[in-house]
Amino acid sequence: MIPDWLRSIRERFDAHAPAFFVDHPAPPDPLRASAVLVLFWRDPTGAIRLVLTERAHDLRSHAAQVVFPGGHIDPGETPVQAALREANEEIGLETLTVEVIDELPGIYLQPPQAAVVPVLAWWHSPHPVGVVDPREVRRVLLPTLDQLVDPNQRFTATAPGGFTGLGFFVEDLVVWGLTAELLEAILELGRRVQPWDESVTHPLPYRLLAAYAGEFQTPS
Repeated sequence: MIPDWLRSIRERFDAHAPAFFVDHPAPPDPLRASAVLVLFWRDPTGAIRLVLTERAHDLRSHAAQVVFPGGHIDPGETPVQAALREANEEIGLETLTVEVIDELPGIYLQPPQAAVVPVLAWWHSPHPVGVVDPREVRRVLLPTLDQLVDPNQRFTATAPGGFTGLGFFVEDLVVWGLTAELLEAILELGRRVQPWDESVTHPLPYRLLAAYAGEFQTPS
């Protein structure tokens, strides 16, 4: 059964959209568009979990990032269709085991002049998933909601050049950037966020910055 806090997210969004969405609205016809699947589920112990992936480390874009399953919206596809197709191709998710809760408004990133549409969903019939194409996905992560909202797993991420942003520790990895901002917005809408100490900082690992040499003053 879908938790009430997940079902209420769109109503709360319409009443008061998170600043991240307000500050980055997607245009009607973006140059590029993709969709991500924000997929929650309940494991046999009763714990609610989220599906994340670690991207392969040698990709040309967003290498080594921890992200939601998803990808480019092909011509003729809806964001929901694209998010489910990509999740099937990346981790073997059977689309009929998923109930889509809502499609949230797109977020516009500039650069790279691309819109990202979050698709909120519930995995009603969980089954084993894993890496389908290691050239794209390195690892599947299934953190619990309790881990994600644990104040001890939250921090302010820093990078050369004065960058600061949201950060989550998930197992031995770091969630930051778009994924962290979107996750934070959804947790806030669901009223799941716990107070955490924003003065706690951790530098982003270099492997996460290598693809952003034009933005951060990283080592040569």
